Parts: sequence; C-alpha cells; structure tokens
Amino acid sequence: MPYLLLFGWAIAAAMLASATPALRRPMGFALATTLVLFAGLRADSVDYAGYQVMFELMAELGLDYPERWFFGKDLLFGVLMDVLQRLGGELQSMFLAASLLAIGLKQVAFARAFGGNTAAPWLVTLCLSFFLHEFTQIRTAIALALCFLALQHLVAGRTRPWLWLSLLAIGFHVSALLFLPFSALLLISPKRRVAAWVAMISALVLSLIVLFELLGQIDPRLANHGEQTGLNLVALAVAFFKLTLLALTAYWLHRQGARIAAAGRLIWPCVMFVATGVILLFVLRDVASALAFRVYELFDAFSVFVIAAGLMQRRAVPVLLALTYCAFGVLLQWLPGLLTPYQLASLASLVR
Repeated sequence: MPYLLLFGWAIAAAMLASATPALRRPMGFALATTLVLFAGLRADSVDYAGYQVMFELMAELGLDYPERWFFGKDLLFGVLMDVLQRLGGELQSMFLAASLLAIGLKQVAFARAFGGNTAAPWLVTLCLSFFLHEFTQIRTAIALALCFLALQHLVAGRTRPWLWLSLLAIGFHVSALLFLPFSALLLISPKRRVAAWVAMISALVLSLIVLFELLGQIDPRLANHGEQTGLNLVALAVAFFKLTLLALTAYWLHRQGARIAAAGRLIWPCVMFVATGVILLFVLRDVASALAFRVYELFDAFSVFVIAAGLMQRRAVPVLLALTYCAFGVLLQWLPGLLTPYQLASLASLVR
C-alpha cells in the first residue's frame, strides 16, 4: 500500500504541474520532499543490513584517521558517516542524510534542466531507478546526482565545475570513474566524437577483460549476478529494447524541435551514456557480469532526462514511448525484490 500511495502521489503531482504552470515548482519540491522522507526513514531495504554493519563498526572500533573513513567503502561516504556520528547521529541519520543529499542534488539538476518543472523527472526517476539507487544503493545515488550536475556544466562549456563535481562523485562511489572519461568525449568536436567513443569503448573493454579475468581468479563473485554465472538473453534483450525506445524518443524530440529548456543539450549525451552501458553489458556479460551490470545501471540512470522530456510533450508518440519505458522500469525494479515490505523507522533511531 505505501508504494501504491507513493506512485499515486507522484502521478498526481506530475499531472498538476503539467496542467497548471504556477504549480510546477511547488509540486516538484513537494514530491522531492516526499521521496527524501520515504527513502530516508525506511527501516529496511535490500542493502540496509550491510550499511548498518558499516555504521556500527565505525562507531564501535574507534579507529584513528584516515582508516576510520574507509569503513564507508568510498572515502567521502566514510567522511559523511564520521561527521554524522560526531554530531550524535544514529544509524537512521545516515540514510536520511544520504537521501537528502542525493535527492537534493538531483532536484537542483532537474530544475536547471527543465526550467523548474521537476515533478515529471521525479515521476520518471521513481519508475526507473529510485528503488535501486536512493532506496538501496545510496552511495551510487549521491554519485549519480553529482554526475548529473557535472554533465550540465560540461554541455554549457564550464569545464572546471564539471571536473570538480566528477571527482566528488568518484569520492562517493568508485563506479563514477567511468563517467569522467566518457563525459570528456563531449570536449571533442562532433565530427570526431563517434570515432573517439568507439576507440574508448574498445580500449576499456580490452582493459576490463584482462583485469576481470585476473580478479575473477581471486574472487569468483565478480563473474556472478544474482545466483547465476553470466547474464541471460532476456536481460540483454530488455536492455537493447530499452535503448531502442530511448533512441526513438530522442530522435522524435530532435526531429520535432521540441522545446525542453536546457535539457535539450543533454538528450544525445544521455543516449550515448546508455548505449555505452548496454555495449559494456553485452561484451562483458560472461567475463564479470556483476560488475558489468553495475556499470550498465550507472549509465542507464542518465535516461531520465530523455524520458522526462518525452513525457512532458503534448503529443501521443513521445508520451507513449516514455510511458512504455517507465513501465519496463517499474517492472525491472519490482522483479528483483527491491520493493521490500515498507517499514517506517522510529524517530529515536535518528539521534542519540
């Protein structure tokens, strides 16, 4: 029931924002606030126990710096946990702070991209990746939010903020390392960009194959996703089908010259990111499927800008494409069991 209420509220907020321009900013802000509280005050999720162990070990062992910070796996997340504990925060404060940071940064990114109309992007996020990232992989959620902002600075020609935000993203999750070189392709002239993209993917694939084979001999889990070795054809087919829907939506927006505020400059770069993820997923599926799938999930999150832009149009074709994409997104979050029975945390679990 809580999930149905959340989706119902998101749909209503997006519809009200679309119908009444004066409500665009209030509805987007209200929906973002709801998502912060929904994710931040949950008392259970797929990765909840793992983060609980990290937080409690940091508090119990009392190590010196900088070793203490590496309990967060990624340096800046360890710093965040340390700061919260120094301020008297309990376990739940970590989830609330991570949700506030990730969703707050994405709210800024969506507002810049869509002229303040953030309700539709949040509805799309809820359908595509909210329960995977903000609800489960909270370090990745923060890293992605920083990457969204970095990409916006890059397409606007501001390279220094792009670089600093990208480095901050890496500090919250190491997978953001892949965002930096692929986003740097946008610094190359459009005529040479495709060739550079192909060359970079080829070099990366060869490097990762060698690396994963070496690491796979040390830790066989790198070759697993779930309980199976490799990825089945259904998963690959779904990834390619989603990419096709995304490319069709982007093509329609381009051909129709749709007015989509600053998001227009993000459309094709985001398609490039998702295509990169699909290619790496396909090529590396039998080498290190777990990491290949994690890389795909990172790049696939950038589809939100394209799908939200399609959903905002007042034409049947882009809206149907966007809704189909969102329907697949909901299904792909539900099937792996990311929508665990919702439990609300007590306020006593926030601070000592």
